[in-house]
Order: sequence, then structure tokens, then C-alpha cells
Amino acid sequence: MRKFLIGLALVAVVLVAVVVAVPFLVPVEQYKGRIEAEVTQRTGREFRIQGPMALSLLPTLAVELNDVSFAGPPGARTPEMVRLGRLELELKPWPLLRGEVQVDTLVLREPRIALEIDAQGRPNWVLDQPRATDQPEPAPAGPGDGQEQAAGLPDLRFGEVELVDGQVSYFDARTQALHEVTDVDVTLMAPDLSQPADLKGRLVFRDRPVTIDARVDQPRALVETGASRLTAAVAGDLLAIRFDGALERAAAGPGATGRLDLRAPELRQLVTWATGNDPGDLPVQSASLAGGLAANADRIALTDGTYKAGDVEAAGNVAVALTGPRPKIDGVLTVARLNLDRFLNQPGPAGEQAPAQPAPAAPAPASSPGEDSGWSTRPIDFSALRTVDADLKIALAGLTVKGVDAGASDMAITLDGGRLRTVLGETALFDGTVSGQVNADASGAVPALALDLRINGVQAEPVLTRFADFDRLAGTARAVASLRTTGASERAMVEGLDGQGSVTFTDGAIKGINLAAMVRNAAAAFQGQPVGNEPQQTDFAELGGNFTIQNGVVRNDDLRLLAPLLRLEGRGTVALPPKTIDYRLQPRLVSTIEGQGGTRDVTGIAVPVLVRGSLTDPSFAPDLAGLAEEALRNPEAIREQIEGLKGKRPEEAVRGLIEGLTGGQNAAPGQGSSNPAQQLRGLFGR
Repeated sequence: MRKFLIGLALVAVVLVAVVVAVPFLVPVEQYKGRIEAEVTQRTGREFRIQGPMALSLLPTLAVELNDVSFAGPPGARTPEMVRLGRLELELKPWPLLRGEVQVDTLVLREPRIALEIDAQGRPNWVLDQPRATDQPEPAPAGPGDGQEQAAGLPDLRFGEVELVDGQVSYFDARTQALHEVTDVDVTLMAPDLSQPADLKGRLVFRDRPVTIDARVDQPRALVETGASRLTAAVAGDLLAIRFDGALERAAAGPGATGRLDLRAPELRQLVTWATGNDPGDLPVQSASLAGGLAANADRIALTDGTYKAGDVEAAGNVAVALTGPRPKIDGVLTVARLNLDRFLNQPGPAGEQAPAQPAPAAPAPASSPGEDSGWSTRPIDFSALRTVDADLKIALAGLTVKGVDAGASDMAITLDGGRLRTVLGETALFDGTVSGQVNADASGAVPALALDLRINGVQAEPVLTRFADFDRLAGTARAVASLRTTGASERAMVEGLDGQGSVTFTDGAIKGINLAAMVRNAAAAFQGQPVGNEPQQTDFAELGGNFTIQNGVVRNDDLRLLAPLLRLEGRGTVALPPKTIDYRLQPRLVSTIEGQGGTRDVTGIAVPVLVRGSLTDPSFAPDLAGLAEEALRNPEAIREQIEGLKGKRPEEAVRGLIEGLTGGQNAAPGQGSSNPAQQLRGLFGR
């Protein structure tokens, strides 16, 4: 027995001596070339160990590699896809005898990882492994092949895996986009593949730190089948994302399903941080979303989601299809009442100074009346319509803009290949409804726009006051319009505007002028009678007409105003490109207080008015040819009027004739101007 024990002791001593001596006796450096060649052959990429290599057996099996590099594909922007400062691997030796791999520690120090996608869309992390010429083509994988292959995985047990002071870059040659994260520190704890694995990390992107905390419940299932429960959280000062669900492998490739929560408290700073470009002032300061997520390589969908952007809230389903020539957004959303006044004319931050104005340029030569009158020739960029497709249905609870409250409405938005179609259902607005359709086509070389609008029973005064700063017209409006245009700039679109429509106002008033008094005063002036002073307002039962537009010129031939004691007709054109007007108004008195359907008998003298010149500063003058016609009807009255003007200079005579239209000769204070042309200009807000 004693000799047996001595023999065992000697064996133990020899084994310990061998374990201690092996690292010194084995020429580790000679194996570097064999390792490099083996990895290169299996991956098709050059693998090099340029620094020293070390091996030890006690107390653990430890391997250390220094200055390791792994090449990228030929022609890559960065020749080396991976470079490691040092790799440290410690394994428990005894479990290896049982076929188990238990990692005490795996440390990757100073890794530099360059991920790239080339101009043809090929990622550099996909390996094109070489195949021997005599190796048969592998048979197609069956449904269970992946599991059977993965079932051969050794029983791995991880103590701690660390990535220290790493750097990861991503470059897309198709868009020249380059992103880089630095100071990457990651720790993975996985006791074995059958227990949950925890990953915690930290990185810096554009000088802002981001933390990552994730747990994979079934690491072995994730490796073998691509499926496992996953919880993950990404947090930074500008962004917080949390996912609670599962990873899975489907026909469309790897995917995820579960619950997603995303919050961005500072949206402008987030966009600047993520893209590197400051978007300027945004209509909202914060954004968030929460809902059920189903995502894979082909499609990302949020179901039963809630979405917030500032004070705007919406709920519903949204999906983005990633296949096809462009991403396509589909969705059905319910949007709470939207107050656009919160986003219009927002003041800048306190103390912010207005941007410096450039020095005024030398005055341009005066343009002739037919030349450009202010329409911009700057090209309008419609390219955004060609970047995405969409099919959205939106139920809007209401809308407030410039203090105007619109009722609930339904909208349908479709966008396909640069062709946008927006349909607005009947929307309540000031006792009436508005509906219509807007189309924009950016698929061709020259953009095109189209508008079809229907207005029924809307109170005109509050709408015109708030949206057009025009407070001289009241009444119930009915209108239809169909407009079309093409052009690459504002001016081109105005010059190409075509269409037709009609507008009618009922039971309203024209404020600032009394057309009936104008006609009566004109007749009185012609006949030598006193001119009265009456309130400057023309009440009417109906005002309206039809119009056509061709090449930016609006034409109306049937303007009519039906009012007690007054009928007014008009016809003429408004040329939008030069912003000029050429219009003739024909007021007449009638012997009835009826509005619609009243007789058209004329009493007294009617003086037609010509409105001509610039839209911003039109001129008003009596139609002398019209006056001649009236003189033929009542020669005695015109003779008396002319007698009254004898001895006056011609311009004074004309002024006196025009003053007869408005009663300006003896207007009471506050009831009109002594300048009749200025009073008529008041209708245009001048």
C-alpha cells in the first residue's frame, strides 16, 4: 500500500509538472500561422494575429491573443472589419473532458468594428465562404435541419463576457451615411444556455451616453431556433425605449413581437443628435408612442397604439412595409381635436434675436404692368412625395385654426409614386359644411395640383375675417370650385391655373358702402335734388355668380346682387399673373323691396362703374358710355346735371359726377368719405 501511495504521489507530481511546464515547452508562437490559415480558409477573409500569443493551464485554461485583425470584403471602405487590441479567454479545463465548455472570462479589449453596406446593398458581415471544388452542393435545408444542426452545439456555460472600450462604425455607400459609436462597454452574464442571459452596456454617440439593459430568457432556443423571450431597455437623456416581448424566426426572417414604449422629451435635440442636422423649430417639442409591435425584415406594425406629439393625441394602427420601391405607410387613426393655433406663428425663445438681414440690394428697374407682380419664381420642391407611399384613413375629432372651430371630419390620404390624393369628408364649419379633394402629382417632370371644393351653408363673415383679413362681406355661402394647374414655381402655377366654379351668398350685407344710396344720390345729383346720408352698408338677399379660369385669368359674366330697391350686375376679368382687374358694375334701382325674384324696373339714372388697374390699388371711374345710354333714357335729367356743372374745370366736373355716386357732397361725419374712389377701395381693404 505504501508503495502504491508513493506511486500515486509521483504521478501527481509529474502531472503538475507537466501542466506547469507545457506552456513553456509548447512552442505557442508556431501555432499562430496554423490558426490564421484555418480561420482564413473557413471564412474566406484574412485573419491575422500580429501580436504575441500566450497559453496557460492553471488555474484555468487561458489563451491570450494580441493585435488581432479580421479583414472585410475586397473593395471595402475600411480594409479591416474587426481589429482587437487583445482577446483574453479563460476556460475551466476539467469540464472539457466531459464535452462541456465553461467560460470563466472572455474579454475583448479595444475592439474596432467597421460595419459597411456597399453600393450594391451587400453587407460586409455576410461571409461568402469558399467551397472545395470536389465538395458536393449541399441539399436544401428541410424544416428540421436548423434544429438538428444546432442540437450539436456544445454545452456552453459563460461566466462573464466583456467588451471594453470598443468602437463601432456603420457606413452605407448607397447614401454615404456614416455613424459611429465610441466608448462601448458591454457585459454579458450567461451561466449556461438554458438560463436567462443578461446584457448590460454603455456607449457614447455624438457625445451623448446611452445605456442598454436586456435579458434573453432562452439563449439556447435563440441560438437554435431564433426564438426567445426578450426584454430590453435603451435609455439616454433624449430617448427612452422599452420592449417587452419575444424574438422569433419566421418566413420573412428574424422578427420581434411584443409591447413597445418610446418617449422623446426633446424632439428637436433628438433629431439633431440622430441625424447630425438641426431641423430648426419644430411644431411640437416632445413625442411618444406605445403599442403592440410586430416587426420583421419586411414590415413593422404597431397595433392598438397611442401616439402623442406635443398636445396632439392619436390612437389606432400603423404599419410600414419595407419591401417595394419605397416604404409604404398604412394606417387607421383616430385623432383628438387638433388646435393648429398652437403651431402657427410660434414666438422664438425669450431673448432670441432675429437673424441679421442682408444689406438691401440695388433697386430693380421698374417693371411694366404686364411683368411679374410678386409671384415667386423659386422652384417648389415636391421630391418628398416620391420618398414614401401611404394609405391612411384618419378620423379627426375637430380642428381649430385662427380661432375658427371646425367639426369632426374623415380624411383619406393616399400617396403612390409621388401622386398624392387627399379626400376631406363633410366637415361642420360655422353652421355649414366644407368638403373636397386635393391632388398633387410629383411623378412627372412638372408638378401638378388639383382642387375640388364644396362649401354649403357656411357663414362667410367669420371665415373671411380670420382667413383673408376681409370683414366687408357677410352672408351664408354656397360654393363649388374645380381648379387645376401645373408648374414648378408659384408663378408658373398661377399662370397655368384653369378651372371653373360658382359662389353664392344669401341673406347678407356688403359693409362699407351703400350701393342703393350711390344710385339714388347719383340720380339726385343729375336732377339737381338734395343728396342724402345713409348708413354705409348694402343689405342683399342674394349675391353671386359663376366663374371660369384660363391661364390664370378669372372671368365672370353673370355677377348679380338682388336687394330691396336695388339690382346690381357685373362682368369682367381678374388677371392673377399680373394681379390686375378689369370689371364693370351696373347698379340699378327698382320699385320693389323684394330680394330674390323682384322685378328689374329701373327708376332714376343708373351710373355704371369701371374698376380697373392693380388689385392692390384699383381705380374707380364712371362708365361714360353707360352714362350716354342713361342720358338717352332720361335726357332732361342729364341736361340739368350738365347745367349744374357749367363753369367748372373738367376734372372738377368729373369729380362732382363721381361724388354723386356716393353722396360724398354732404356726407355726415363717420358715414363715408368725400373721396368716392377711396370709399370704393375700402371694399378691398385698402
